[in-house]
Amino acid sequence: MELMHNEVIRVVAGELAGLYRVVLDEMKIKRVVAVRLDTDVERAAPKRGRRKLAKPKNPRKKAPSPLIGELLWLPRYDLEALEREHNLLRVAIDLDPLFYLPIQATAGTDIFASRKAVMKGFLSLDNLRDGILVNAGLGGLVKAAVESSGASKPLVYKLWSLLCRFGISESSLRPMRERCGAPGVARPCDPAGRKKAGRKTGKQRVAAAFGLNLPPKQPGMSTYWRNLILAADLVIPEPKPEMPARCTRILNSHFVKRFKYIDTNLVADEPRILTSLIKQKEDGGKLVDVEPQQGDYPNRAQIRRVLEIEIPRLKRLAQKTTAGHFKRNLRGLVARNWKGVPGPGHTWAIDSTIGDIYLRSSINAAWIIGRPVVYIICDVWSTAIVGFYVCLQGPSWDMAKLAIFSAGADTELTGDLWGYQTMPSLLLRPTLISPQ
Repeated sequence: MELMHNEVIRVVAGELAGLYRVVLDEMKIKRVVAVRLDTDVERAAPKRGRRKLAKPKNPRKKAPSPLIGELLWLPRYDLEALEREHNLLRVAIDLDPLFYLPIQATAGTDIFASRKAVMKGFLSLDNLRDGILVNAGLGGLVKAAVESSGASKPLVYKLWSLLCRFGISESSLRPMRERCGAPGVARPCDPAGRKKAGRKTGKQRVAAAFGLNLPPKQPGMSTYWRNLILAADLVIPEPKPEMPARCTRILNSHFVKRFKYIDTNLVADEPRILTSLIKQKEDGGKLVDVEPQQGDYPNRAQIRRVLEIEIPRLKRLAQKTTAGHFKRNLRGLVARNWKGVPGPGHTWAIDSTIGDIYLRSSINAAWIIGRPVVYIICDVWSTAIVGFYVCLQGPSWDMAKLAIFSAGADTELTGDLWGYQTMPSLLLRPTLISPQ
């Protein structure tokens, strides 16, 4: 019996029953170094640490695959006996076709290159064999990988688990970012692309149990639908209506593709969810739109998501009101008034405001202390905040004088009075102009 490096074998009977990947076949010591691939068996083994929660905190999050890679020193004569009894089979594991395709994303290429650099010692058969036999385990190889690449031990063991699961080759280390997408990257459900994500309906799950693959009644958002929604939203004048009316106008303008004539003397005998654009017919009939079937147009939730993702938040705020109202009340306050101010430190502006919050006592939360009053002192030329003061009394000149004192006094003196260590953040330090 000869076993090859990286070969997958299956033991179907006896105490060693399971699926294994051969790492080394050492005839001299009559041992076969292998790794078990049965994850269910490893999960059933007792584990130390905290007990798992009966109900997971985030049930939607998919649990990661358990790590494998513990070296098993199997007696070679036991495996030979199993092969003579036809209980040891040589099998193959079919991998995803993505393992054999080139990586397109730049980030994925960088991660792939770094992983190969970390696991360079594990990918060389001679180095792997020497490290395992000399140290009777993976300790020496892991230590060498950490010292040479600067990676952490958990990362090395994670990458070793990938090599054991998918094969001891470079392709097993690819990050597989094609499956997860990325924040801010569109994942359209085009006809020849990815399927709609999310939980399947009860009807789909029942059909899947009988070997049928039913498509969803409401398809996922495709690139074509996304472009239609954005084009239809550009036609709607500003200020934009509320979202229900906005969605209706988008559907009416770009998703209604069938029309019919009705008699003007008759009342419509079927309800419609879309407001019709009516054209007068020469003989007195009216041309009205026909409500599209479910699956031929996006629902309101899909339209809302496209608008909220594609249109920036500040622009959406400006679309809800007129240009004049946005400029007067909602725009960012970026203007400066330097008239009569030759430079920084010449003029300070002070203002007080009542905080929109009620403070509670740390002794008894039922005791409401009141609302804080915040004084902010700003340098007119540079707009830098040079001082502030918080108190519980109403706005008054007495409190304003304390705010001016806290801004103009020496930072070390202020730190001694309030019991904290000062950390200057403005250079040069703001000071009051001494009267001359």
